[in-house]
Amino acid sequence: MQRLKAVLSALCMFTAFALPASAIESFFCPSNYDKDYFIDTTGKVVLRPDYECSGPFVNGLAPVSDGQNCGYINKSGALAIPLRFDYAGEFSEGLAAVRIAGKFGYIDTGGKIVIAPSFVDAGPFSQGLAAVRTGKSWDYIDKSGKTVISTSYDRASEFKEGLAAVGRQDRFGYINNKGKLVIPMRFCGLSQFAEGVAGVQERGPHGEITAGYIDKNGKYVIKPQFAVAGPFSQGLADVSKDKAHDYIDHSGKVVIHTDYAWARPFADGLAAVTFKFEGGPGGYINKEGKIQIPVEQDGRHDSFSEGLALIHVPLPGCKLFQDAEYSTWQSKDYKKAIEQLEQGIKMSPVPRAYMNKAKVHQLMSQPDKALADCAEGLELFPDNKSLKEMQAELKKKVSTK
Repeated sequence: MQRLKAVLSALCMFTAFALPASAIESFFCPSNYDKDYFIDTTGKVVLRPDYECSGPFVNGLAPVSDGQNCGYINKSGALAIPLRFDYAGEFSEGLAAVRIAGKFGYIDTGGKIVIAPSFVDAGPFSQGLAAVRTGKSWDYIDKSGKTVISTSYDRASEFKEGLAAVGRQDRFGYINNKGKLVIPMRFCGLSQFAEGVAGVQERGPHGEITAGYIDKNGKYVIKPQFAVAGPFSQGLADVSKDKAHDYIDHSGKVVIHTDYAWARPFADGLAAVTFKFEGGPGGYINKEGKIQIPVEQDGRHDSFSEGLALIHVPLPGCKLFQDAEYSTWQSKDYKKAIEQLEQGIKMSPVPRAYMNKAKVHQLMSQPDKALADCAEGLELFPDNKSLKEMQAELKKKVSTK
């Protein structure tokens, strides 16, 4: 139970149409998984660490936890930076965000604190800058810890190709490295720029949502026609119009047609995909669309980084959470989804289960039960930000009914 209570925040990647209210999210917590391992691009298992793994290798180091404290291992599996942090993020540009006594700062690859912990939240460095939060809004600091861009935005991502996605409530746009808003906040979802373009999502006059790709002037280069438009990587981007994902090139042409329900960008010539849901069986496909490395077990498999990919093995209960997701979004069998989530919570009470249960009760038009789900989850995970945010939003909706 102690292991299950050790909820560690995983630094949220800025993915398409999910600009985080906070850089820190507990969506896939390290404590959701059993014996994680790393594979190489041939599919060979090359490392089985003695710790829970929360991220890939970057700068030769990967963040890990013993269920209570966090540190970093090297590629031999040895502890390179001691387990002395509350949270440990992935390295980027030689620095990593860590949390000590509730505050975020940054360390170098030797484990030395180079920016003192003083932030409520902190994102990765990119192009010499990192998004940090001390109050309600986000600013950007340089590697000396000096604030170089002050903003009034409540959401912010790292810079990519000279632009950073920012948001206020449910509207998003892009700023340059001077802090100027150069692409208006007209989108309801977006991703970071990659290979000169970014996937964005807009709401139509009748509430319909479509996604396409814009250039750095904010002009559409691939017209809105998708439900999901992921970032480009190695010349390809994953898109979806209904349940399955395909990969398109920069002209918008489908070059890999798949039946996969979940897909990641290409890295090292391979892309992680799953058959039914994120965290389910699947594997890694090559650019011909063929499975090159099968992953038959349930569990999340990450993109390759520095020639290695992290495979998370779920604890008992996680399979039921994944089945519940499938019941919710694919078959719309909400009653079955609730039953699966309740069984999963009995086996492995992770925050994601309570969040999903609350979402299903919302879909069933039962906000009072959704509030109870949040309250129950926060009893066990009092510091979970996502549950707190969901609870606050539900309270507003219930009070205005």
